[in-house]
Order: sequence, then C-alpha cells, then structure tokens
Amino acid sequence: MDKDFNFYLKYLGASEQAITSGKRVFSSSFRGKPESELTVNVHDLLVSVFNETLIHSINRDLMEEYRKYAPRQLSDDLIEQVDDAFFQVCGYRYYWISEWFRYSTNLSFDASSDITVLTESHRDMIETGKKARRGRLFRDHVWVNTYSPQLLEGRITAVIKDGNIVSYSSVTDLPFNASNIAVWTHDEYRKRGYGSLCVKQAVNWCARNNRIPIYLASSSNTASIGLAEKLGFDMFAREIRTTVNVQL
Repeated sequence: MDKDFNFYLKYLGASEQAITSGKRVFSSSFRGKPESELTVNVHDLLVSVFNETLIHSINRDLMEEYRKYAPRQLSDDLIEQVDDAFFQVCGYRYYWISEWFRYSTNLSFDASSDITVLTESHRDMIETGKKARRGRLFRDHVWVNTYSPQLLEGRITAVIKDGNIVSYSSVTDLPFNASNIAVWTHDEYRKRGYGSLCVKQAVNWCARNNRIPIYLASSSNTASIGLAEKLGFDMFAREIRTTVNVQL
C-alpha cells in the first residue's frame, strides 16, 4: 500500500496492518460530529473503496452494531447495501447517502497572470451576493474565523473580471497534513478554464506548504469530475457517505 496515503487510512481510523489481517470496520474520531463550526452536517459513516478494498469508517457509538450488517465485498449495488446496513443501526433517523470520488496529484503548474491571490482588501468583493442572506453579526463572525485566516495565508485565489470574482478556489486543512481544495465558478463564466486556473494555483499552494492536495467530487457532478481529470488528478478512493443534519 502506497505510503503517501497513510494519512487517508488514519483519517478513516484504519491501518495497513489491520486491513492486511482482514479487519474492515473501523471507528474514527472524525465521524459523528460536524466537520467545522459553520456546518450542522455530520457524516456518521464513510465507506471507502481504496486499493480495491472495502473500508468502513463509522461513528464509534454505532460501530459494534454496524459490524453485524456491513457489506464485505464490492458489488454493483454497494450503495444500496451500505444504505440498508446503516439504516438498521442509525436509529431510523432521516439521512442522505451519496457517492464521492477523492482525487490527489503530485503535479505542479505554471503561474497565471489571470489569477489574483485575494487579501482582506477584497472583502466587499468576496461578500457580494451574501449580504442579502445573512446579517452583519454572522458575516463578521465568518469573516474573522474563516475568511481572514485563509486570506492572510494566501489560501484563496480568484479570477476577477469587471470588478467581480467570477471563479475562485480555497484551501482548507484536513487532518494528517492533507488539504481540501474547493472551487466555484459563476454560471455565466463556466467552460472558459477559470476553475482550472484556480485549482492549479491551489495545488501549487499545497506544494509550497508541504500539504497533500485533496479534491473531492460528487459522482453526480460531471463538471467537477471532468475538471479533476483534465488537470491530471488521480482518483485514489471512491466513497459512500451518510449525512445527517444535527438540527433535524
């Protein structure tokens, strides 16, 4: 197993030794709680197809019961099998189940004159479109706790046209020296390569800061998958995850 992906096994709560011995269901401290203070979504279960091996990473409170039902083999109806297994142990709460592809790359890319590294001076531009949705106290909280730290470290890059951000990428930290790359492009400016430019510079930021770049795409998002493949990213895991809104 590739040593470069030990971080991913740790994220799942697994280990190469345990997998080699036949263990497939693991508990993880990253399951069963919101991933940040700004979300109410919880992933109690993450089932990964990694190196042709099925690995279950679950909230430790559900682990022993889930172990009885967890599918052990890859199959064409794996999502349904995972859904049925989780449904039997989750307390019959309403939840979503979805499929994702996890990508990474060792590549580096040329700099682009079309890219702007955003700073705190771009606040009005960044907040455009958000003001009508939330009040000032919330926007200030998000700015101080989320945007400002990212901007100070050069983690947000953008393409700016006519004084507006039309595409941007951001880099947020994941456990074990990995970083997640998120990208957004305005509908009117898609298919112009702007998203690719932003992702390239996010990858370069990861390389400069000794982080492992991670790009996560929903299996239903063909545009996001196409972007990753166009840039030469390698898909190293397929994931099936459950999502619960803790406010329900």
